[in-house]
Amino acid sequence: MKHSRQLLAETDRDFLLQEKFEHFVWYSIGAAQLDRKNASNILRDAEEQEKTKPLIAALIRDPRFNALEWNSLDDLVRIIARWTGQHSGASYPENQARSEDPAVRDKALAEYRRRIRGTIPLWLPRTSRASRP
Repeated sequence: MKHSRQLLAETDRDFLLQEKFEHFVWYSIGAAQLDRKNASNILRDAEEQEKTKPLIAALIRDPRFNALEWNSLDDLVRIIARWTGQHSGASYPENQARSEDPAVRDKALAEYRRRIRGTIPLWLPRTSRASRP
């Protein structure tokens, strides 16, 4: 599932989201990778699954995380905030995000992603971190 975009067709998304696969986190990740427009919704729905935290950690660790825009990043921060019971230090730098300078916006997004990655030890159990993909 890690390479679903290279190995599967977009039409395989629904197959990956079948109920029989819902407790295997990589199926949801694969479906989200195939359907980027609905990735936030797919991951939000997967949030209810037993193994959601490793799913989200795998998404954050994936190099393609660097391509997520602020809306998806905000969704992840909301999920993480529910797990930790606090608003994380990964809040989005609003002023920089509104800059007309693409370099300023890109720098702000890179910092936002860095902050999100830094929250993983707060919500992912140590045993799950040891067995990461």
